Amino acid sequence: MADLNLGMKCIKYMLLTVNAMFLLTATLIIMIGVTIHSLYGNFTYFIEAAYFSPASLLIAIGIIMLIVSLFGCFGAAKESTCLINIFSLLLSLVFIMEISAAIAAYSLPSGLNEMISGNLNDSMQLYGENTMATKELDVLQSKWICCGVNDYKEWENTPYGNKLGDDFVPKSCCGHSEHGESCDITDVAKSGCLRQMKDIISNSAILLGTGSLTVAFIQFIGIVFSIMLAKAIRQAKTERERRRWEIREQMANAYSQMERHHGKTLDNTTPVIYVPSIGQTQA
Repeated sequence: MADLNLGMKCIKYMLLTVNAMFLLTATLIIMIGVTIHSLYGNFTYFIEAAYFSPASLLIAIGIIMLIVSLFGCFGAAKESTCLINIFSLLLSLVFIMEISAAIAAYSLPSGLNEMISGNLNDSMQLYGENTMATKELDVLQSKWICCGVNDYKEWENTPYGNKLGDDFVPKSCCGHSEHGESCDITDVAKSGCLRQMKDIISNSAILLGTGSLTVAFIQFIGIVFSIMLAKAIRQAKTERERRRWEIREQMANAYSQMERHHGKTLDNTTPVIYVPSIGQTQA
């Protein structure tokens, strides 16, 4: 019984430790998700909404983990089998979500080149005519110090480039330097925006996938500990009930023996008969 209680306490404190790790990792993945989501916000015009889903899913998982972790800590502290079983179930669902987020993150780079290249080319053809396309391209090229899809020469074959003649690139291709209507070729950014965007999204996808798998591994450990703790609590409660039953039986048997012994003592007692004396009889 003592060994069982000691083992249950060890598992209990280990589960509390894992839940504390969950609280820290939940905060961390929320920060990662928010950072990547805001980073992708610079490319909302050029990438599809599906590329935001892993970051959004990671934020949602972090919030759910905060709630589940508090639930697990309360269940472990109260040694409630019901609460710990619910905690294990919720943790298993979050574990599945983490694996899904990792798969979604690692699958992001597939088809990335075609999608970004097509959207950038379409925007370049509309530059100067479409307000939204002009604004988004200027922000992209000036912020990330890039020009065109693969290089600055691609602007020469656009309607905007044909109008400018020799100075066929927009001002934003010179980054933050100040120029007139156009950008001098000697100051233009030589790298294309496709490579910049691809590197950022690919690195973010790797970070999302790795973070999701790491947290999923910690969650798996938490699931194992919670199942072990629930089993230990059930065994301890069963053992306590058995001990109580044994004590009740011992008390009942002792009481029965006392009753039998008391009854036998009364049966073996010699009755006392009062015999009056002769004088009393004559009187």
